[in-house]
Amino acid sequence: MSFDLVILYYIIDYDIFSLRIVSKEFHEIIKQAIFIYKIKYKKYIYIDYLKNKYINIQLHCTPPKDITNVLNLDKLHKLNMNYCRNITDVSILNKLHTLELKGCKIKDVSMLGKLDTLDISGCKEIQDVSMLGKLNTLDISCCQQITNISDLGNLHTLKINYCKKIKNISDLGNLHTLEMRGCEQIIDVSNLDKLNRLYISYCRNIKNISMLGNLRILDIGSCNEITDVSNLGNLHSLYMSYCRNIKDVSMLYKLHTIDMRGCIQITDVSMLHKLYKLDIRDCTNIIEFPIHHNITHYIK
Repeated sequence: MSFDLVILYYIIDYDIFSLRIVSKEFHEIIKQAIFIYKIKYKKYIYIDYLKNKYINIQLHCTPPKDITNVLNLDKLHKLNMNYCRNITDVSILNKLHTLELKGCKIKDVSMLGKLDTLDISGCKEIQDVSMLGKLNTLDISCCQQITNISDLGNLHTLKINYCKKIKNISDLGNLHTLEMRGCEQIIDVSNLDKLNRLYISYCRNIKNISMLGNLRILDIGSCNEITDVSNLGNLHSLYMSYCRNIKDVSMLYKLHTIDMRGCIQITDVSMLHKLYKLDIRDCTNIIEFPIHHNITHYIK
């Protein structure tokens, strides 16, 4: 088995090594890995020892269609196969911890529901993700055929950026992190009160986020229907560029970072004493703003 390019990441005694091999058999990569370990620690290491360690493998360019030999490593932990377009059958990958399949030409991922983390963003032929609800982290960004994600309610982290056919996320109440930039058909996020991080820029039909008081990081860039953020007092970072209908941020005392480019109705940010990053470009009506030693990045 050969690869055009293979990068092998593996963890030994809490040290992370990176090895780049061009056009090598997989067993040769293992030999090279052992050699690096031997040089670093002045010890000899057997292949069996390496097989008992967690191993992360990243395949680039055009790997072969058959990846069975890669999976002979008992402790294979993470496999990155982004843009490996020759791979169409991933049924044998269901015992991994983390699997990245971005841009692959796969249609069926129903057998991957036991993983912890799965990235199938840009896999445009996938239509059904109903069997993936037990994952911890899932990225289906730009999967344009997916319309229903109601069975993903156990997820903690979900990315659905630019999934423009998805309309309803009311069943995702366990989420801690949600990225759904450009999902213009979604109008309601009221059930997501466990969220710590929310990225909804260009979701132009969302109007109310006042119930999301646990948020620490929020991106609502160009969400012009949102008018009030006063109840989000736990925010540390707020990105609200060109939210032209928001008038007041005075209650957001905990903010460290705020990007409010083009927020033309805001006139005063002088009360935000914990800020260290402030962007008020195109805020033509700002009268008062904080000038103190904490601010390290200031753009006016």
